[in-house]
Amino acid sequence: MDDDKPVEQIPVELTPKRKPRREISQATAVKKAELYVSRKLPKYIKKLEELAMGIMMVKTDREGNENVYAVGPDRAALEYLVDRGMGRAPQRFEIQAGDGGNQLPPAWAPDELAEPPIEAEVRELPDGKEERPEG
Repeated sequence: MDDDKPVEQIPVELTPKRKPRREISQATAVKKAELYVSRKLPKYIKKLEELAMGIMMVKTDREGNENVYAVGPDRAALEYLVDRGMGRAPQRFEIQAGDGGNQLPPAWAPDELAEPPIEAEVRELPDGKEERPEG
C-alpha cells in the first residue's frame, strides 16, 4: 500500500430509505382484518371453550414460587357459546307510559304518499261479484 495516495471516501447514508407508505382504504383494512380473524377463528374458539370450562392458572410470586390455582367457568364465555350455537332467545321489552300503564309504540304512517292512490270505479256484476277495471 502506498501511503502517498489519498483514501477514497464513500458516502454512507445513516438513515435507511423507507418505502413510501401507501394509503389503504377503510374497505381494504376491514377485509384484511376479517381475513386475519377468520384464519385464527379455530384458535379463538378453542380458547373460548377453555374459558367456558374453567382453566388452571399459574402465578409466580416475588420469591419465584409458582402458585397454581383453578379459575371457574366464565359465565360470559358460556353464554356466548350457547347463543352462537342455539340462537339468542327473543327479548321482550315493555314501555311504561307516564301514568305507569303499558304503552304500545305509536303506529307510523307517512305524511304523504309517494304516489296518489288510483281512483277507479267498482261495478257490481250480475252474479254478485265485483268488476274492477284493469290498469
